[in-house]
Amino acid sequence: MYVIVGVLLLVLASKHFGSIDGTDISPFGLEELRLQITIVSQDVSLFSGALRSNLDPFEEHTDQECWDVLERSHLTRLLSRAIEKGGFTLEMPISQGSLLSAGQRQLLALARAVLQKTNIIIMDEATSQIDLRLDDQIQLSDYDRILALDAGEIIEFDEPKVLLAKVEGAFREMRRKSADWPQLFASMKR
Repeated sequence: MYVIVGVLLLVLASKHFGSIDGTDISPFGLEELRLQITIVSQDVSLFSGALRSNLDPFEEHTDQECWDVLERSHLTRLLSRAIEKGGFTLEMPISQGSLLSAGQRQLLALARAVLQKTNIIIMDEATSQIDLRLDDQIQLSDYDRILALDAGEIIEFDEPKVLLAKVEGAFREMRRKSADWPQLFASMKR
């Protein structure tokens, strides 16, 4: 994972990459670029502390913004029993060995990525521990661009609608296996 991050930052920092969202990145240092990238891995590590410190480690967001992103990531619904008992708060203690399942830790990492509002989110099988029903609710088609890798090689990179139209494309095949494929496929024909 760290090798991927290092290589990505070197590529981004090189003059060859050029721009992100139309902005020339050559004047920016690695630290500035790193702040614009969020990586959500399949093996999420949590810090010992409160839910809030894992979600918003630099304390840059309001409680309402934190609750909104937790709701959008489906965590409040998944942990509704704890909420009813008063145990699911932003100050709730969590750690790597806490009661959160692997899937819930992944959702927390996705929520953190959304809350940070970075320009680039890299998802390394970020929903691999989430049950299929919930995975289908996390839409991978709502992004500006999708980059698909296989064995470290770029195999596809384009807008989701373009990748979905590729009959034997990798992204299309991933989406074809999801429960919402019939609706997605029908909407493509319109």
